[in-house]
Amino acid sequence: MRKITCLTVFLLPCLIPSNLESIKDRERGKYSSVSWYVRLYAVNPAYIEVTVDATKVPDDSTLSDVNFTVEFRNRQRGLIKQETYEFTDDKVGDLEGGSAHRRYFKHDHKSAVSVSGVRLTYTIWRQGTRHITGPPPEYAELESNINAEPDSDVRVVEPAPPVMPEAFNGEYRLFVDGIKQNGVLIIKYPEAYFSAGGRGAKYLPFSLSIEGHHVVMGLKRYRFRSNLFFKLDGYLSTQTADSIAGVAWKGDKTVGFYAIKLSTDSPAPPR
Repeated sequence: MRKITCLTVFLLPCLIPSNLESIKDRERGKYSSVSWYVRLYAVNPAYIEVTVDATKVPDDSTLSDVNFTVEFRNRQRGLIKQETYEFTDDKVGDLEGGSAHRRYFKHDHKSAVSVSGVRLTYTIWRQGTRHITGPPPEYAELESNINAEPDSDVRVVEPAPPVMPEAFNGEYRLFVDGIKQNGVLIIKYPEAYFSAGGRGAKYLPFSLSIEGHHVVMGLKRYRFRSNLFFKLDGYLSTQTADSIAGVAWKGDKTVGFYAIKLSTDSPAPPR
């Protein structure tokens, strides 16, 4: 009787990298770490503020053909429109790697109360001793992470749009010379007043002058011997539009003041 020996053969997986695991694909992962975020510009909501964060892209690289798509929505969260913009164009050239970049874009959707990012695409060029001008590399047209605010400083690649006076509108908690005032400061452009709290609340009307981020307010009825402040001269915070800081004149001395916005709702001044 012939004895038969069975031989089991184990096939080991091939360790040679496939095309999907090639060096270029690893390069693709290396260069896809671009984040971006978008929001309505706080001090002028007729614009959107868009930031492209390329801080994780090597310094010897540039980004070109940067385009982004966003969605505008109304108070009911209904979609108004989806639009695509060019972040890089004839006005703003390629973006440098290792930096975050910000631009502002005007939109025509007056009923928009929010904007959200859909996608961002771009082409990355390697830079060595000269700028690469040949065909785009295979890791072009990448999609990025959305709405990731950069941790580093941001380069504003063009001047910010003008601030609308209505950006000041709201109720503010007021601190003069470090002391919280008993009442609220209310701005409803083109008027302003201070609502003094306590029994028999008094409404003190202000004159109001706004130019850009600068605001000057003065009591229309003032007794010099009073302990109340009678003039405020300050600036609205540029990025958040949620505070004002500056100088106040109180009695016969000059002190500092700051005001923190409690709400964007502004009751109409009493008549």
